[in-house]
Amino acid sequence: MSVEVKPTELNGGGRLYLARTVIETPHGKESKRNTLPLFGRGYHNQVMQQVDKAGLLRQPTSEVCSLANLVLQNLDDPVLAELYENMKFSNGGLWTATESDVGSEDILVYDVSSGESPSRAELVKRSNDGDPTVAKIGFDFKRGYIPLNELMKHSYFLGQMRNMDVAQRTVDQLTASEKGAWVYGPTPDMVGQKRKTAVDFDDNGNALCFYGDYHGCSRDYYAVGVEKTGEASAQNQ
Repeated sequence: MSVEVKPTELNGGGRLYLARTVIETPHGKESKRNTLPLFGRGYHNQVMQQVDKAGLLRQPTSEVCSLANLVLQNLDDPVLAELYENMKFSNGGLWTATESDVGSEDILVYDVSSGESPSRAELVKRSNDGDPTVAKIGFDFKRGYIPLNELMKHSYFLGQMRNMDVAQRTVDQLTASEKGAWVYGPTPDMVGQKRKTAVDFDDNGNALCFYGDYHGCSRDYYAVGVEKTGEASAQNQ
């Protein structure tokens, strides 16, 4: 974890210096540089626009889980302890870049790290072409509390993650931390809609909760920005 200060050029020859905390987070076989302070709180589009304007990438569900795994292992650190509190339901939680496009027979799950959501036609083509970044899921998955020994068989959870290594690490960390899991996804009455995703801990800190059935204005959440690969590489030289 590091603190970086970046100057912003001001009219009249001045400069504004704002500190940004960077958390290097293990994510499968790579590492992501997540930034603090959090963006928000606000509706999904409002918060994600703030991430975009900062020149950062939006954080999909799998990366939020990698960050949550790191948080759970470092609750004695004041920065990560504060982030843990902000990830609780009543205090905020985190919007993610993962979305669901609800069709009449299936749900297409994908990430929008920047820019606009793709059309259903584009997603269908990508799915039919075998694009691993688009998951096609039926409606017949369990909603609500999911025992941890069932989570790696849960089609919507796996569709949200699309990274089996991170998914298994999340289950292992929840098990080690004696937490549970709740999963909510779109239902057939949402056909023709795009639904947003958020992740939070319940207020008692007993479970990690995955919501994939939200309108973008369902709740006021935070978001975490992720440095682009080129930016991180340049800073590490």
